[in-house]
Amino acid sequence: LVDFTSSAFSNCFLTQNFEFKYLPNTNNDSIVKKTWYYGTDSAKQLNALSGIQFPDIGAYPIQLKLESQAGCIAALKKIVIVNPNPKALISVDDSIQCQSTNVFNFKSNSKLTAGKIYL
Repeated sequence: LVDFTSSAFSNCFLTQNFEFKYLPNTNNDSIVKKTWYYGTDSAKQLNALSGIQFPDIGAYPIQLKLESQAGCIAALKKIVIVNPNPKALISVDDSIQCQSTNVFNFKSNSKLTAGKIYL
């Protein structure tokens, strides 16, 4: 059984460093080779990947391939969605209000190319 986890599944913004970790199964004692494939055909033979950055927003496949002592091969591919970095654009109608008891109205002018804005 092949499985891995990542910080990318909960923190997936552009320019962020991503980590991917192999989740060992107690039945996989005989694993002799772990190969990670990510981005554009990059491959590394490590237990974990760290410091991985993606060049742009979009969907990127991450694959972990395991090989046992007996030569059996198993693989798992997951997709990481890289979102644009958030940028808040807020305006306030404070130009004529200068007393401490006034009420200010804030308006969000924020826009995203993907995802949702939570207010």
